[in-house]
This record gives sequence, structure tokens and C-alpha cells, in this order.
Amino acid sequence: MPYGNILVVDDVETNIYVAEGLLKLYKLQVDTVMSGQNAIDIINEGKVYDVIFMDHMMPEMDGIEAVKILRRSGYTAPIVALTANAVLGQADLFLQNGFDDFISKPIDIRQLNSVLNRLVRDKQPPEVIEANRQIINNTDSNENSGNIQQTDLLLLESFIRDGQKAAAWLDEITAGFQADNSQPPETQSPQLLNDDVIQKFIVIIHGMKSSLWNIGEIELANLAATLELNGRNRDSDMIAENAPLFTKSLKELLKKLVLKQDEYRQNQILQDEDINDLCTKLQDIIEKAAEYSRKGVLDKITEITSCSKETKAVLDNIKEQIIHSNFEDALNTAKTYLTILSC
Repeated sequence: MPYGNILVVDDVETNIYVAEGLLKLYKLQVDTVMSGQNAIDIINEGKVYDVIFMDHMMPEMDGIEAVKILRRSGYTAPIVALTANAVLGQADLFLQNGFDDFISKPIDIRQLNSVLNRLVRDKQPPEVIEANRQIINNTDSNENSGNIQQTDLLLLESFIRDGQKAAAWLDEITAGFQADNSQPPETQSPQLLNDDVIQKFIVIIHGMKSSLWNIGEIELANLAATLELNGRNRDSDMIAENAPLFTKSLKELLKKLVLKQDEYRQNQILQDEDINDLCTKLQDIIEKAAEYSRKGVLDKITEITSCSKETKAVLDNIKEQIIHSNFEDALNTAKTYLTILSC
């Protein structure tokens, strides 16, 4: 649907990444913002979209409030809610508050397809749809076969940023809950009883629930769902019991994912590394070392700008040996690495 123009509104970067990826499979033009206020601002600038996909729960201004403001300003184009709390009867909640439809998160592909067909494709003149069909039929079917590893890395990076922000805030709030829980109810901190704090807790946990679903961490996502329910019920005892466990588990997951992120990046560097060019430069380094040319060796090392972690470690070792005039050691180190590379 290259004729379609979409806006995605969500405060969680991972959710935006997933939604944008799915929508671009349709060749739609996709804009994204991370708050209800940003959505209002972009519409006030005169933008009109075929569909706005609006997250239901966001901090500061939730989706329902943002849509009410947009409708009061005269914006009439379709707005579809994105919600991780799709329950029976919730359709009425959205329809009564200015939405045209809702889709559950994680995004249900069948629901998404139905909404896009109804609100984008079916509103086009028949000649536009037919012309687009002809374009699709003449397009190489391999056009969309992207680098899966690169896609995984971008999703991972999005989740890590979301998780680190959530963990930092949860550290503060769980410390407050733990401190308050150790005191008699009559002396508990006002923070524990503050509805604004509880509401922010719900929104952050709700967002992490979606993010964890997106990366397949179902067990931790279910714990987040439990915590969200605890928050909605204002059950401070259960929050005090479960929130520290969730925060600890989230931090442990983030540590593992950061290592995985580094591994992805390293694999990408290995793919990008030109082994033939590296072997040529190592031969040059050997020649310069044999000539006892400190500057010659260092210049050749400087020419190697893209390399793996292993290669960089070898080059750093050679550089250190040359700086201390250990030319024979540097020569042997380069020769050994050439053998490893099977040059």
C-alpha cells in the first residue's frame, strides 16, 4: 500500500520498532512519535494520516486523552488504539472515546491486515489499487529479504534502551516500597500512597510487558502483567513483594542481552572484514618490521580501519612491541596471525 500514510504513537521504543517493521512490509509511509503530545503537535502542523495507531497507555498523557484533544480540534481521520489489555467489552471504551477500532499487543497480524484493508486500501479508487497490483506482480519477490541478524540487533538495541530506562526508575520506586513496607502502616511514606507514583508504575510496567513479549521473554512478561494488576488494585504489599524480583530479573536479562548485542556487532564486523586486504597489510607489516621501520609498521596499522575484536587485539600487541623496539616479536606475531587467517 505505497499510497498509505501512517502515524504510530507509542512511548516504548521496542513497540515502535516492531509496529514500524510490520507496516513497512506493506510499503506504507510510516511516521513515529513517542507521546500523545507529540502526536497532537504533528497534527496541529497540518499533517493528516490514513490511520493513526495510538498506544492506549502512555505516561503524562494517555491515548484516550490525546484522541479526545485531537477530535475536539476537528481531526476526523481514523485513529486505532494499540492496547496490551484487550478484554471483552473494551471495544466500547475506545469507540466511545473517539477511536475507530483497536488492535491488541503484541500486534495481531490478522487484525492489522483487516484494519489496513478497511481503512487504507478500500478507500482508494479501483484504478489506484489495480495499478499497485501490477507493480507488485512485476517486483522481485526477494526485495524484502533483509538481513535478519541486523533486524534482530536493532530490536535488541531498542529493548535494551527501554529496559535500562525502566530499571533505573524501578530502582527508585522499589526502594521506596521496600522502605515503606518495613514501617507500620500509619508511618508509611506518602510516596507509597501517591496515586501519581502508582499510575506511573502501572504505565512503566505495562510498557515493559509489551517489550518483553516482543523479544519472547514470556515468563518475565507474565510477571510484569501480575505487577500491572497489583498496581491497578493498589495492592502495595504485593508490589513490595514482586517489584524487586522483577527489577532484579530485568537487570539480569539486560546484562545477558548487552553481551548478545556485542556478539551480534562482532559477527557483523567479522562479516565486513576484508580478509584478503587484511592479509596484504599484515604482509606489509612483516616487511616493515624486518626493515626495523617503526614508522612504516605504525603507518600500516593505521591503514586498517575496520577489523574484528581479535584482529584489533593482535594489532594492538604489534603496536606495543614496535613502540618498545621489539621488531622480531612484532614480526613473529604478524606471521602467526597470518597462519591463523590461512592467508
